[in-house]
Amino acid sequence: MKISSKKLIHLPVFTDSGDELGKISELIINIDTHDVEQYIIKSSNLIEEFFSKELLVSNSQVISISKEKMIVEDSIGESKKKLFDAKELSKRKSAPPISL
Repeated sequence: MKISSKKLIHLPVFTDSGDELGKISELIINIDTHDVEQYIIKSSNLIEEFFSKELLVSNSQVISISKEKMIVEDSIGESKKKLFDAKELSKRKSAPPISL
């Protein structure tokens, strides 16, 4: 099956266990082999998008791509959760206590 880059951009990305990671925002293409090497994923959640950087998903981590969605290995979702949790924890530790 073939799919255009225009249709890949904004395609929803899910882990194999069904967690939504975001949408494809860019493709990184190897100009020597003409293969897609990585997909850049941006979160669909506005709060996560503000705090976390883009996820890089390598071609080898992709399980399947259809016209409706991309499915990637569960480890991608676990890495994203750890990154977001670490940033939230760091933010809470650096914020001054609130007095009432």
